[in-house]
This record gives sequence, structure tokens and C-alpha cells, in this order.
Amino acid sequence: MSGKITIIGLGYGDPELLTIKAHRALESPAPLFLRTEKHPVAQTLLEKKRDFTTFDHLYDEKENFEEVYASIVETLLSEVQKGPVLYGVPGNPFTSDLSVLKLVQSLQEHGIDYQIIAGVSDIDHALNQLHILETDGLQIIDASRIGDLSPDPRTATLVAPLDNQHLASEVKLWLMTVYDDETHVTLLNHSDLKNKTDVLNIPLYQIDQQAVYDHRTLLYVPKDSKNLKYFDKLLKVMQVLRSPEGCPWDREQTHQSLKPYVIEEAYEVLDAIESNDLDNLIEELGDLLFQIVFHAELGRESRKFDIGDVIEQVNRKMISRHPHVFDKKEDITSGEVLTNWEDIKMKEKDTNTIGEEMDRIPKAFTALLESNK
Repeated sequence: MSGKITIIGLGYGDPELLTIKAHRALESPAPLFLRTEKHPVAQTLLEKKRDFTTFDHLYDEKENFEEVYASIVETLLSEVQKGPVLYGVPGNPFTSDLSVLKLVQSLQEHGIDYQIIAGVSDIDHALNQLHILETDGLQIIDASRIGDLSPDPRTATLVAPLDNQHLASEVKLWLMTVYDDETHVTLLNHSDLKNKTDVLNIPLYQIDQQAVYDHRTLLYVPKDSKNLKYFDKLLKVMQVLRSPEGCPWDREQTHQSLKPYVIEEAYEVLDAIESNDLDNLIEELGDLLFQIVFHAELGRESRKFDIGDVIEQVNRKMISRHPHVFDKKEDITSGEVLTNWEDIKMKEKDTNTIGEEMDRIPKAFTALLESNK
């Protein structure tokens, strides 16, 4: 006969902040499993002679976190078939614990009853320490998953946990793609022994140069409204230039009037490449990008298309025309890549003959470009 799993949030660290409901659950005779013994509540349970089983060993035995979570879920699903089970996790169960998410999904699939008891998370504690309101805008990011996201300076960011120096270095490099390396950030680290939190204000480049990193080390990056390195800022600048309060010349432009500038900026990019002037290349690429954004803004104003449509189209094209990368991975030569590209393009454009392909050569090409094509 199957039982019920009670998932208990053990709080960010201070045992005195454990909820009354959590206390009552932990006092029940049901078997107790803890994701980790590295938590003050676990020490309190040991002092009270409360038996429990931890999953700490899995972090050494398994290849990655996915395997750890899968093993935790498998064990708990097996145990709940015998009767009620308790599962304790640091913080609040649904703040940042992926094992809880995987477990609940499996419980729902198997039709097994469960209960979630909230706890005070390390995020809650950090907000109190920093004296900031979550409603002012805050993105919370798992440090191990930064590869799936991009830094957004429009809102404050809380990255957790920084539990080792290598991960701290990865986070630093990730942030430096958008933020200046002198940007002031805050590291918070809660000490089990002193039951206090050390708050360290440092420049961004020192994130990976600290003495202590553990599972409750968090990084806070304030929003940077003056940041000019992110793409949406360029879109906003373009909208301001086209607004009634913006620039009269920019407001007068159309797709037709901008045609010479696209060609001009493209040639200036080529010149920067030929002269091997990287500073100039950065500038000229920016000017060419601005032309793209300009046309996208005109499309947005006419409600016919916007920059999202442009980005979606090029993403779709690149994925479609690189099946050897995004579909069935295979090693092919650059020559085969070009052949595949043309074959896929012909299918997309529904052209079957060389004549039909020649009809598609842009009329705006110069005579030399047209004859070469």
C-alpha cells in the first residue's frame, strides 16, 4: 500500500526559523530522507536522536546533477510504496531545488499523494540582508544553468549557489559579457557556526578570488540602467530617435530612403576587415547593425513585422540549413556544407532548375556581382 510524501523546507540555515508545521512533520515516525546533511537542521536532528537518511553520497557517485536527482526520485518512489515518507530539502522546496521539481513531476505521473511544507529560503534571507524588494524586479538564476540564459542589466540579478571557485569564475565571465569588470556586486555567505551572514561588497572581477564558497554563497548584481551593452538598449534608442521627441532626420526615413546606407555601411565593414583595424570593425559592425534595427523599427511601426520576426527567421534558416549540426550530427567537409546549403535552399524556395535559381539573383546586385553569381 503506497503512502504519501511530505516535502519539507528546512529553511536557509537557522533552525529557529523552521516553521511549526515543519517541526510537527519532522516529529512524526515516518522515514525521513534529507537531500543533504550539510545543514544546521540536520545537526539539530542528530542531537535529538532523530534517524534520517541522506543523499550526500550520490554527489560523489553520479556523473552529473541529473543523475543525482533521478536517483533521489527513484529511491523516494520506492520508499513511498511502503508507507508515508518525509523528504527534507534546504530552504524553500520550490525556490531552487530541482530535485523537488523532478520528484513532484514523478509523483503526479504516478498518482501518488504529496504535501509541500514551505520554508524560509536563502533567497528570502538575502533580500532581507540586502534591503531590497523582490517586486522592484529581480531575476533569480541557478549558477549551474547560466549557459541557458543571458545577463539582463535592466533588472537586479541573484545568482546561487556559488559553491566552488570554478563555478564562481564561470559566473564572472558570464556577467562580464554585459557588465563592466569594475561593477560593484555583493557576495553573501551564511555561516553555520556563527549563524550569521557575511556581506562582502566587491568589484565584479573579484568574484572568483574569495576564500570561501559553499552551497549557501549567493551573488547579488544590482540593475544597471546606464548599461549600453545589451541588445534591447539599441532597440530602445531607435524608438526614441523615431519618436516625436526624437531626431527629425530619423523620423523622416523610410525603407526606400535608407537603401544607400545599408550598402555604404557594408562596404565600410569590408574596409575595416581589409585594414585589419579591429576598433574600426567594432564601430562599423555597429553601424551596419543599426541599419538592421532601423528597418525593423519601421516594420514595427507599420505593424507588419518587428525585430523578433527578423531574429526568428534567421534562427530558423540557420538551424534548417545546418542539419549536420542541429539534427543528425555528422562530420562533413565545408564543400559538402555548401552543397547541402544550396540543396536545402532550393527546397525552401521551391525552385527546381538552374534557370529558376538565376531568376532569384537580386536585381540590386552590381553587374560584376550579378555575373559572378
